[in-house]
Amino acid sequence: MDTSLLDCDVQPSYVRVTMKGKVLQLVLQDEVAADKSSAKRSQTTGKLLITMPKANPVIRPSSKPQVPDSKPVSKRNPARKDKDEPGDRTSDSRGRPLLEVDPSLSRKADIHNIVTAEGSKVAGRSRAVEEVAPSEGFVDDPDVPPLI
Repeated sequence: MDTSLLDCDVQPSYVRVTMKGKVLQLVLQDEVAADKSSAKRSQTTGKLLITMPKANPVIRPSSKPQVPDSKPVSKRNPARKDKDEPGDRTSDSRGRPLLEVDPSLSRKADIHNIVTAEGSKVAGRSRAVEEVAPSEGFVDDPDVPPLI
């Protein structure tokens, strides 16, 4: 598309872009400085970049969450054994507390008894299929395969 077919109008409360006679108008939440705004178009990709600085920018302090004071994490003692017992650790390498889990609640999946030797039971349930009697006037079509 030729740049002559493109028109950009920046106002304090809205921006209007006209491309090939079609209008795109966007309402802005804050007022912008129209005289400091700029529109640039990439020569290779053709993308349009409209830069509109705010008219009355409000500078606020960054709202980073306050981290409670904790003792600094020191490097591991080489004399200490490498593998800790699961009950011994109360924090990770960054000093964050770890979640304690009751070992009696953790169960490992028993994959050996999922399917029995007969293959008829799955996880303790029987796979018996109920036979339903056909309704009155049912005609079995031999050309239709069974649903199983």
